[in-house]
Amino acid sequence: MSTVKPKGRMVSRLLVVAFSMVTGFLINWFTGRYPTPFAKIEIDVVGFGAPLTYAHLVIPSGFLSYDWFNFILDLVFWTVMIYLIINLVSWINSGLAPRYILKP
Repeated sequence: MSTVKPKGRMVSRLLVVAFSMVTGFLINWFTGRYPTPFAKIEIDVVGFGAPLTYAHLVIPSGFLSYDWFNFILDLVFWTVMIYLIINLVSWINSGLAPRYILKP
């Protein structure tokens, strides 16, 4: 006995994943524009990106270097967070959440 998901539900899931990826990228890009308060690297180096620092700017020379591994991890982090938030909100709004969550 096989269960087949309705086509509309699969499209809906793909839209949520696509929205999560785009929003994760935008948050990643936005956090990379400002110096991060989380990392103390060196006196002459400023880190960009949060929660992982993926861009380093050397102050005297103006040299900007990227750590692509941290960039991808940061992007995955923000994508997963947005996906979980969307699913949590839709779960609460669907009425399937336990009563103590729905009505405090």
